[in-house]
Amino acid sequence: MKYEFCGTPPLGFNYQPPKSENFVFIADPNFIPINLQNFFGSIVTVNSYYECFYYGELGWSVSTLTIFDIAIYIFAILLLTILFFLTYKKKSLFNNVYKQTKSLIRSKNSMRLITLLYIFFQIRIVYVYVKNKAISLKPFIDEYVSISSNYHFFRELNFSAGGFLGDTFSVYLTSGPISAIGSVFGWVMYENIYVSRIFNYF
Repeated sequence: MKYEFCGTPPLGFNYQPPKSENFVFIADPNFIPINLQNFFGSIVTVNSYYECFYYGELGWSVSTLTIFDIAIYIFAILLLTILFFLTYKKKSLFNNVYKQTKSLIRSKNSMRLITLLYIFFQIRIVYVYVKNKAISLKPFIDEYVSISSNYHFFRELNFSAGGFLGDTFSVYLTSGPISAIGSVFGWVMYENIYVSRIFNYF
């Protein structure tokens, strides 16, 4: 199968690319929506096999390596390279580099600005990475149990996960309330599973 993440193709499916840029995809009620992403980290939700196949032809996928993934790898490599350089080079060279760097950031204001910029860009990169992963991951039963159980715990001091899961203290619940504070907070504010994931990460 060419794009396994799209599921089983309908009988007699024969892909014909849209002839117009204004083409509107028709949602298939029998198709489970899938979130796809491209190299630049953009996310799209497809609602039919035909739409999924169309984006698959354009290079979209559920597990595409994005530019943000590459940025994280490059950052890690550069950090390891710098640490290696500072560790194994001559001490005098290290002292010279240290003195030059210290002279550039001698003032407290410069140090504060550099720190704030570093924190800002770090959070920005991490947020985009987490958001893309949160959107691309399909909801699953363990996640539902965790959010619903801990939601009832914080609101009613009751670990009820819903009737079909065994009511209070469901056997499917494998983690305590501390692990889901973020997701519960995100659900209370937005009632959105993807937002809950992002809140829970941070």
